Amino acid sequence: MAGLIRYAIEKALCYNDVKQRSVSVVICDDNYIQGLNKQYRDMDCPTDVLSFPLYDENGNLDGDELGDIVISVETANRQAIEYGHSPERGIAFLTVHSVLHLLGYDHTEDETIMFTMQKEIMESINNKISPKTKKICHSFKFAFSGMWFCIKNERNFRFHLFAALTVSLIAPYYKFITVEKILLVFVITTVLISEMFNTAIEAFIDAQTKKYITFAKVAKDVSAGAVLLAAICAIVCGLFLFLKVDIIHNILTDIFTSIPKIIATIIYFSAGYVFISKGGRNIS
Repeated sequence: MAGLIRYAIEKALCYNDVKQRSVSVVICDDNYIQGLNKQYRDMDCPTDVLSFPLYDENGNLDGDELGDIVISVETANRQAIEYGHSPERGIAFLTVHSVLHLLGYDHTEDETIMFTMQKEIMESINNKISPKTKKICHSFKFAFSGMWFCIKNERNFRFHLFAALTVSLIAPYYKFITVEKILLVFVITTVLISEMFNTAIEAFIDAQTKKYITFAKVAKDVSAGAVLLAAICAIVCGLFLFLKVDIIHNILTDIFTSIPKIIATIIYFSAGYVFISKGGRNIS
């Protein structure tokens, strides 16, 4: 990490034809950077990075020291998950961004210039980032993070997940043929994927605007409608596959003639109720 930060600083300085300047870098957590924000910026919240240029009383750089950079690794890691890149790339980007601030650039006044410089500098840095950060394991990490977000925050997703588990538990009683098994897996997966897309669309829209916009409402309604359509399709397929009176009778007989199975069933559905109704927002 230290080598990558040093390399990012060198690239940013070299790009601006600045030589013989040193930069101090502090890697910290959210609490530390929140304290600095509160002390120096009157902001009681963590941010990803802070820059402290060392200017003399005339506004010129003082000596060989360019300034200090403070990076919150916690925020950088969250942003890496949010934007779909590696933590190392996030740290490198924040370093470059902060060095440009130390050199006097401001993204409110020089936004286009800073964006162009950051893009070109990062293109030269990306080749230096360890190949390990580009391995497929990171893709799996981000994917599991997305699924965990849905489980943690989406009540409807938890309901569909519990329903899928319940269906999977009783499916062996029906001795489905291969085609029926494929159909069952397909409809379950379709409903879960629809819920995840709905969550992604709503989260994206909410991130873009907090105001009531007609097209934003249309996008949310259409994505919710897609989930409803998938759920209806799943119900129809479920009735086709599971609505067999003799097998239902066998399942109920098997359960209610055994005290342990009755207790297990009660515990299972009680746990399912808690799982579905536990805290978290319901975007859908």
